[in-house]
Amino acid sequence: MTAIGSCMRCKAPLGCDDVAIYRKMVLRCATEFMCIDCLAEYLGVSRQAIEERIRFYRETGSCALFR
Repeated sequence: MTAIGSCMRCKAPLGCDDVAIYRKMVLRCATEFMCIDCLAEYLGVSRQAIEERIRFYRETGSCALFR
């Protein structure tokens, strides 16, 4: 996985899924992002819930961010 910047909270390297799910769930035009763990904490959900949502978007092809 190639890093695409770093998490604005914990500074962990970001991957494509981190950026895409942040844009999908928080702000489509964002230029700073959170890693999946920080996003889960911010939204008050589990990491697993976010990973399931990523899998859903990828499998259904219903979101251009996950193609």
